[in-house]
Amino acid sequence: MTVPGSPLSFSQVSNSFVKHPVSARLLKASEEVIAQPSESPPCQLSHAHQFLSWLARANQLVLNDLEPYNRGTMEDAATITNSVGIGEGTIIHRHTTIRGPVVIGDRCEIGPNAYIGPYTSIGDHVTLLNTEIENSIIMNGARIDCGKKITDSLIGKDVEILDSAQRLPEGHRLIVGDSSKVTL
Repeated sequence: MTVPGSPLSFSQVSNSFVKHPVSARLLKASEEVIAQPSESPPCQLSHAHQFLSWLARANQLVLNDLEPYNRGTMEDAATITNSVGIGEGTIIHRHTTIRGPVVIGDRCEIGPNAYIGPYTSIGDHVTLLNTEIENSIIMNGARIDCGKKITDSLIGKDVEILDSAQRLPEGHRLIVGDSSKVTL
């Protein structure tokens, strides 16, 4: 599925996001969130959730303008609908459903048995299998294989989210920093 035109890569989406009118508020909010000590009072958590909400909204605004493209490889039994951008060297395995708008970076491995829902941005070198995710941002190098549904989340660089024997309710809201490891 190659579509002519000038498609946006993950980096271009990120750059567009930074140039978006909402970005000044987002950058200011991020500085405030990052500056908080780890033992901050519970009210500071609401700032993080507010920041995530702004970030998600800006992501949606940028992805609404996404022109579909495919520079990767799709196996049989993979389904793509709406506007989806797939980066160079990315492999979409069987039994994977991607419902755009979604942008996936370069050299990612998606599936098998994965669902990527609308308004999800995925960085480069991400592995996502046996997982459902939507309305989320996943930074470079993340590995997600948890058999759960993740929604409205920001996943940092080089994060691992893996399955555990523990049964948790469906739908998890996460704010995970760079180089973290989460077991769900």
